[in-house]
Amino acid sequence: MTTEPRGDIAFDGTPTSGDETSSRPSTSAGGPSGGSPDGPSLRRLMAATQEVALAAVALNSAGAALMGMSPSDSFCLWHVTEATQDEPVTSGRLAELTGLTTGAITGVVDRLEAAGFVTRERDPRDRRRQLIRPVPEKIAELYRLFEPLDETYEGLRLALSPRDREVILDYLRTVSGIMRAHVTVLREAHRRSKAPGRPRRTD
Repeated sequence: MTTEPRGDIAFDGTPTSGDETSSRPSTSAGGPSGGSPDGPSLRRLMAATQEVALAAVALNSAGAALMGMSPSDSFCLWHVTEATQDEPVTSGRLAELTGLTTGAITGVVDRLEAAGFVTRERDPRDRRRQLIRPVPEKIAELYRLFEPLDETYEGLRLALSPRDREVILDYLRTVSGIMRAHVTVLREAHRRSKAPGRPRRTD
């Protein structure tokens, strides 16, 4: 059974203080939610989240076409760029993040390297692994395509209160974690369905 999210529960499942709850905008019928006192339904939240995901896919495809690369190559490049904010990504890790096979990842990295977007080097701690790093100058070209979008985002950011920004950021990060966890569940189900000896469905 599915329950509606309560207004006095934070995204991580911990209760919020009474002061935080009372400081939130009204969600009564005429308030910002325009719906029930509990705010948007679970279905509406999921639908809106899906809209953001689909818009991101379309944005990636449009940017990739302008850069002369395939959507899957652009998708992998974004992962390489974001992952290396902490440390370089390996081919194996990139396969995990994207769901592509290691063979497909090799082809993607070959193309990105040939186009000058990434470099590869041996991991000094494990010579069997290759570290993939973005080339800053080429990534800057990619980011310039999205400068108008950044300006729009900045206008939206300034229109929100610091509290609203933190709530939205918390929600998006939590949803991202939930989605990635379910990706693992689906991949495991697919792996089991391909296991030898498992009867195939005929319907």
